[in-house]
Amino acid sequence: MIVINSEYVTVGISYGDPNKVRNGEQLKRTKSMSIRFKGLKKISAKTDTGDMIVGRNIVIENVKNKVGKDGRSANFFYAYNDYGATAANKTDVAGQLVDLGLKQGLVERKGAWYIYGDTKVQGMDSFVETLVEEDLLKDLEADLNKKK
Repeated sequence: MIVINSEYVTVGISYGDPNKVRNGEQLKRTKSMSIRFKGLKKISAKTDTGDMIVGRNIVIENVKNKVGKDGRSANFFYAYNDYGATAANKTDVAGQLVDLGLKQGLVERKGAWYIYGDTKVQGMDSFVETLVEEDLLKDLEADLNKKK
């Protein structure tokens, strides 16, 4: 978002000749939020032609927020190519929901095992695939919305 404010504002009065300053109020309103995007490791997968980079993990961190809490962050996977349940040029929504479920205590992790309700699967990728196949992702999303 870009803030553009070209309003002229009267600043000070010096013997009947006030100074008019362009963008006078802009400094009060600008930069109410600063967000930092940081690319983490690239994710590669084995294909018939060799290893191929399929995406990248990215962290979004809220550095400055005048109307909320600072320091909040989130991780997500962005796919360059089709990879599992994630289409090219999209983010891994299912993985993000599982991460939120872990943070909120709805999904439990014991070692390499992930547990949601009666579903217990080893490995994050397999767990996400199972949730998608068994249509449990909508239930997890509904539980997360209730938790808010």
